[in-house]
Amino acid sequence: MSYVTDVGWKTVRDYKREMFARGSNCQADCRRVSVGDIGDLVNKHDIVVADREFTFEKGEEKSWEERFQPILEFIAKQAKGEMLSISSFGDFLESGEAYKDFLPANKLVTFKGYAGMYLLRYTVGGLNILSYDPTKPVLERFEDETNRFLDGCIPPESLGAFIDEQYEKPDPRVLKAVIDHAVDTGKAPEHPKVLMVGDMYAADVILANLYKQQFGDEADVHSCLVKSYGLLHEKRPTILITRIIDRSLGNLFSFCTDTKKHIRSWDRELMGMP
Repeated sequence: MSYVTDVGWKTVRDYKREMFARGSNCQADCRRVSVGDIGDLVNKHDIVVADREFTFEKGEEKSWEERFQPILEFIAKQAKGEMLSISSFGDFLESGEAYKDFLPANKLVTFKGYAGMYLLRYTVGGLNILSYDPTKPVLERFEDETNRFLDGCIPPESLGAFIDEQYEKPDPRVLKAVIDHAVDTGKAPEHPKVLMVGDMYAADVILANLYKQQFGDEADVHSCLVKSYGLLHEKRPTILITRIIDRSLGNLFSFCTDTKKHIRSWDRELMGMP
């Protein structure tokens, strides 16, 4: 079973309470057909955090450049983009290299024998390893320790063997780390407006809603759900199954939540309440 599939099932297992007991966590703030249609939303936010896999990932379709390259270039020009996806460390390096001209890739991990969390960022300059302490004040939460880990002795692709834990969506700490880094480096103002874009309820929409609940006073986060891209060419049945389950349950819970809101609104109107 692939790493992505393992994470998919782990996501459902670890966050089933948030997804099943609280259907409101499946409420997306907006929906678009694809990432290529979010231009108006990009202008309204300070940071755009995008999922990669089945959102804008290059596949067999020849229309990729026409559909996605313009919006990625638009985001890159404004220096607002960040990439955050469910992937193994090897896939993280590959996607980081493939999209480095558009937006940096991010991964939150811990290392064997080292205390604390580390934010891995793949940019135009290559892999950067930053120690991350969210309890410290703004501008002091990150420290560059790339040389400490690599120092010309260990190739970046070998670093995966030293990773102890990889934090994955919808753990809100992965989104907090990306936002904190943008604020600390001046890429975004304090209390920024953030757009989380992805094709999954369990990984992307719930991530945004959990962030609102735990860290909502630090940033104004909105979620945008887009249709999966390139899924028809996917040959791994487990990936297809997890996407079908995710979209079916997410749509159901989102619809039920909307219905409850309408019923409460009607009740208030009948009782003459504002």
